[in-house]
Amino acid sequence: LQARRDDPLEALVELALARGLAGDIAVYEPSPAEVRERLAALRRTWVDPRAWAAFLERVGHTEEQLAGALYSRMMAERYVARNVTMPARSRADDAADADEAAAIAYGRWAAEQRRRVGVRIIPAIAASAP
Repeated sequence: LQARRDDPLEALVELALARGLAGDIAVYEPSPAEVRERLAALRRTWVDPRAWAAFLERVGHTEEQLAGALYSRMMAERYVARNVTMPARSRADDAADADEAAAIAYGRWAAEQRRRVGVRIIPAIAASAP
C-alpha cells in the first residue's frame, strides 16, 4: 500500500478501505511473530531507545497500540497483494516502469473499491476559542 499521493488522507482512506475489505479472514491475518518482527524492524530505524520513546510520545501511542496499527496495515497489505491484479513483469521491464505499472493498477483497483463501498469523509470540527 505504497500510495504515492500528495494527500495523506487519501492514503489513509485507502488503507482503511483495504482493511475493511479484508475483514477478519484468517488468510490475511499476520501471526503475532510477524507483527512483533515488523514492530522490531520499525524500532530499529531509530538511533537509540530514547529516540524511539520520544517518537511514541509524539504520536501518542504505546508499543501495544502501534502493534495493533501494524497488524491492521499488514492485513490490508495482504488483502491488496491477493486481490489486486498487477501487470506481469518481464525481464525487459526496469524497476521504475514496473513500479509505475503497479501503482496504476492499484490506483484503478482503489478507485473501483471506493465507488463500490462509498467513502464519506466528515470534516473535522474547528476548535472553538475559550
